[in-house]
Formats: sequence, structure tokens, C-alpha cells
Amino acid sequence: MSVSAFRSGRTRIDSRSATNDRGFTLVELLVVIGVIALLISILLPALNKARNAARNIKCAANVRQLVQVTFMYANDNKGVMPAMSRTSAMRFGDYQNSSNGSLQALFNTYLKVPGTYPGATTFEAAVNANVRFNTPGVMVCPSSGIPTAGGTFYRMSYAYYPGSAFPWAPAGDGQLHSLNLKLTKLAALSRAPRLASNGIPAGSSIGSGRVAVWADRCQMILTTGNNGGPTESGHLNPKTGQVFGGNVGRSDGSVAWYPFSKDTTATESFVIITGAIWSPAGSMAAPSDAVGTPTDGNGNLGTNVLMGASWQNNPLLVYGTK
Repeated sequence: MSVSAFRSGRTRIDSRSATNDRGFTLVELLVVIGVIALLISILLPALNKARNAARNIKCAANVRQLVQVTFMYANDNKGVMPAMSRTSAMRFGDYQNSSNGSLQALFNTYLKVPGTYPGATTFEAAVNANVRFNTPGVMVCPSSGIPTAGGTFYRMSYAYYPGSAFPWAPAGDGQLHSLNLKLTKLAALSRAPRLASNGIPAGSSIGSGRVAVWADRCQMILTTGNNGGPTESGHLNPKTGQVFGGNVGRSDGSVAWYPFSKDTTATESFVIITGAIWSPAGSMAAPSDAVGTPTDGNGNLGTNVLMGASWQNNPLLVYGTK
């Protein structure tokens, strides 16, 4: 082969190599980017749905465990349910207002929350501090908003409804108003007549044979009341910023998802509370089959119930469980 022929061949090879090594054109790059964006738009909703489903499953497991340990506590304490906190504060997860320490005993014995904490001078204070600063996962909804009080859980993610009332001081009338709510009475509460209603005829009942025990907190609006507002609620609708439902643990041991409903007569739903006890009115929703125990600042069964002004699902005195 002549030198000129060899050089000519090398030139052709180098030319082909240069052609094969060229990069993407702008059009090709845009096409690739477009395909990737399309795939993301298709897959992202499915991924979000799967993530929310996983969170809901974990949340339901938390609620189930809270119901189970509450029943264990009652069975170990002559069938008596743990106390509702003072001023019914557990309706928005405020465990720090316990009237007799029964909630703290439940947390310590059955959820293994330590009963000692640096600087705490009482058992109740130590348990409260550990719940606040070393919060057990079972007390936190995976779909909840930000923690309270500077990044700590001053209030837990879940609400507790049908508790006992163990006062440590008299009510305004000078009397003690206690309520030893028995575990065996919970199903009967659902059949008791209601004292008042949110558009529901007086004298009607839940009638399902079961009542809500623990449930997601569904704070509807941020109010002047100390309830945390939507930032502490679980399962918020990202478009509206409002709750769209939550998990409810019931007295028969079951856990179910309840959607939020604007219809206050809806069953197996979260409905807005408008009664006088669970004020500020309209600031939160509760399960339609919740039987909340109203208590005053001393842990007494609320005197407003004794006077007959009650939220729709507070038939405690009518039933005679006092």
C-alpha cells in the first residue's frame, strides 16, 4: 500500500470516528428531558399514594396499640378506664393535665415510658417530660404536622375520649363529681340517648354498639383556643390545608378510617363539634361515635353536663354511669 493510500485510509477512519463520538443535539436532549418529566408526572402520584397508604397503615397500628393498652390498663384496675385529663384536654392530645396520674401510669406501665427524668420531682412530671422530649412513636401520627412548643410534643397526635373523672378538688358547687367509667359500659354508652345535638333529634343515640376510644386529632382551624390548629393535625388535604379524615380505634377493638364530613349527622365520620363543652366551637372535629368525658379544671365531671348543656355525644349521666 502506498503512503498516500495509507494516509487516505486513516483520514477516512478518523472522520468516521469523529462522527460516531459526537454528543447529543439540543433537540435530542430536550426529548430525553421531556420523557423523564413525563415519567415523573406519571409515577409521582402513585408514589405519593403508596407513601400515604403506608403512613395510614402505621397510624392505624398506633391507634390500635393505644386502644389495646388502654383496655389492658382497665382490666388491671378493676375495669375502670384511665382518667380524662382536666378540662377534657385529651380531646386535643394534652396529656399534661392529668387529674390523678392514671394516664401517666398507662404510659409508663404499658408503653414503657420511663418514670424518671432529670429535674422532675414527681412521677407524673417525669413521665410527661419523657413523652414530650423523648416521644414514643406510637404517640405520633406519621401524617401529622409539626410538633408543638418549640419542636417538642407538648400534645400527642391522638385524642382520647371516654375516660373516667377523678377529681382532686371540689367543683364550683363545692362537691366532688367523679365518674368511674367501666370498660364494660362503653358499648352501652352508644345506645344511650343524647342530651343535645348538632342537628340530631334529642333522645337519639349512636346505636352502633361501640364508641370511639382513641382517634386521630382533627383540629379544623387555628383559633384562640389552645388546641394547636391544623398544624398539629394528621392527614391534611394538601390542597385545602384541612383534614380529610383519620383513624379511629373503637370499643370493640376495631380500627377504621373515618372521612371528614360537613354533615354533622353522618355516621362513621369525623364531624365538626359545635357544642358548648368542646369549645371553641367549630375548632375541631371528632368521631361521630365519640363519647367524650367533659371535666373541669379540678378533674370533676363537668358541671355543665350536670346542668344539662352537653355536646351531642355526652350521655354519661343520662345512662347512669356516674
